[in-house]
Amino acid sequence: MGRRIYGGNVQRFLPSAAYAAGLAILILANAGTSRAQDAGLSRNLTLKEAVNLAVANSRDLALARLQYGVMQRQIGVARSAFLP
Repeated sequence: MGRRIYGGNVQRFLPSAAYAAGLAILILANAGTSRAQDAGLSRNLTLKEAVNLAVANSRDLALARLQYGVMQRQIGVARSAFLP
């Protein structure tokens, strides 16, 4: 009356289904980034342009420029003690 007829192993099926679902999620998540690259949002840079962008956007160089300005002002203050 309540006879089950199947020949497969359910425990063997579950890991492969989880693997397939994970793979599908990765593919769908990556699809948006590949479309963004194909949309022409990226451009080729020359080495000179890349270096100029890196120098212009460097926080370390910005800090060094500020420290240099502070030192120049301190030198001016120190020299002013010798002025009449």
